[in-house]
Amino acid sequence: MKKRIFISLPVPKKHKKELSVFAKQLKIEGNLVPQKNYHITLLFLGEIDENSIPRISKKIAKIAAETKSFNLEVSSIENKIIFKKNMIWVNFNQSKKFNSLALFLRNELKDFTLDVKKQIPHITLAKTKNAKISQLESPRFDPIQIDQIDLMESHLFEKHAEYKIIKSFPFEK
Repeated sequence: MKKRIFISLPVPKKHKKELSVFAKQLKIEGNLVPQKNYHITLLFLGEIDENSIPRISKKIAKIAAETKSFNLEVSSIENKIIFKKNMIWVNFNQSKKFNSLALFLRNELKDFTLDVKKQIPHITLAKTKNAKISQLESPRFDPIQIDQIDLMESHLFEKHAEYKIIKSFPFEK
């Protein structure tokens, strides 16, 4: 059986709440992403045979054990058009640690993914058909401490997605 799989960084509850309040203040027409779905994607694997998940998990565990925690800082709010859908993103400042981790995962899991694009650290707040956000003042949030990797399963529905953590991998202490 196949599962739709991706690897992400979790967003702490405190930040999820603050981002959700901010998203509601945008007053856009469209679908706000539920705060329970906030995450920062590291690598999209796609449709993976569930028998491959233990091998994937073993590689992620090794990487996580060699990774030290780091912070991501919010930089801006942005409209992104992807596959003809307008997205409202919270962007983070460029991070060498994020970029290195994403690249390391992509290289280690190259047998499981066709995703070769460089990941931009972000959280999707909303998906709309035509709403535009212009000249938004960037929200001020405390840096997000990243201290684990999550292996996630995604279920897509007509108007939303649901995500489930398959396994979490804490970083080196």
